Amino acid sequence: MTKPIIQLGIVLMLSASGSGLLTGCALTGPDSHAWTGSAYFPDDRTVPRIVVHGNLLTQLPRADSTSALELFLYGPPDMVQSAMRNPQGVAINGSELLICDQGRFDVIATNLATGRSRFFCDPSNPPRCPVDVAVDAQGLVYVADTTLRSVLIYASDGRYRGELVTSADPDREFRPAAVTVHGDVVFIGNIGEHRIDRWSIAKQQWLAPWIPPSSAPPLYAPSGLCVGLGGVLFIADAVQGSVLRVSPDGTWLPPIGTPGRADGQLVRPKQVACTESGLLLVTDAGRQSMLVYDSTGRYLTEVHEGPADWPGWVLPCGIAVLPTDVSAAAWGSSGGEQVVVTDSLGRVSLTSLTAVTAADLPAQIPERSK
Repeated sequence: MTKPIIQLGIVLMLSASGSGLLTGCALTGPDSHAWTGSAYFPDDRTVPRIVVHGNLLTQLPRADSTSALELFLYGPPDMVQSAMRNPQGVAINGSELLICDQGRFDVIATNLATGRSRFFCDPSNPPRCPVDVAVDAQGLVYVADTTLRSVLIYASDGRYRGELVTSADPDREFRPAAVTVHGDVVFIGNIGEHRIDRWSIAKQQWLAPWIPPSSAPPLYAPSGLCVGLGGVLFIADAVQGSVLRVSPDGTWLPPIGTPGRADGQLVRPKQVACTESGLLLVTDAGRQSMLVYDSTGRYLTEVHEGPADWPGWVLPCGIAVLPTDVSAAAWGSSGGEQVVVTDSLGRVSLTSLTAVTAADLPAQIPERSK
């Protein structure tokens, strides 16, 4: 039986994470690890495909364009000058990319239009272990914090607005490891109680949690969430090695993937993302790769080191699909859906990919300027 295939093209310009600034400036010299090329998964003749045009930070405008006069009159601009230490979950907030950074105990906000970065969270109420982030339609930002055992809520400008907790007891079992928003509901992956908690934004109250029935596979460690076509919730279970699915009415569907290292199998899936075209993207820290499935859960391909000497990821974690208007404003029309993957241990913190389907052809993806 012929294996279904997906074509992924990757063009990367890598910079050392130890010195790659959040300002978006490209590095030069022996430590820049500037690598350009094309890597296709499995080849360059099929669709859909993903093209990655470099380390995301090198693609953004130079953030520090402050003139000497401005520096003298107003001082240096407010931006982060050092690399991310341990990037985790990622989401989009208007024109800013929000990245949970466990090493800095904060969320880093990087403006895709200007390249400027800043600490996002209210310093009077910062997170302690931010692992995932989501944004609702009103611009409220939800940060899952496993140490505080709560989901912190911030305004779009970073001001603290409150928290979501299932109990006032500081020793509560509630341990949010993943968060996503769909419509009126905030979905929370609760690894302490092995369930999906749900918060109604409109009613400002907890809804009944989703717990697998005895007839469905158990839920152990929901580390990643996304909502795909038809409102189906996808749940990456980092312990079970599969992606569970729940229909909008709460019915648990057959999972995607099985534990193992064969094609399409999962070792330690971290987070998931759904594209508008129906692709399911799963970062796997155990396989050091990203696995790709279609809307039915059929395995398509795996993105990893190798082709065109691409070094791949060390510990891929967070993943997000950028809205079309945001990616178009930042880079112009690319004929596909922009995807960002975080690497919590790699030399490159943020990798940019473009998912291209047959509907995007014959438009060509332009080369981006350094």
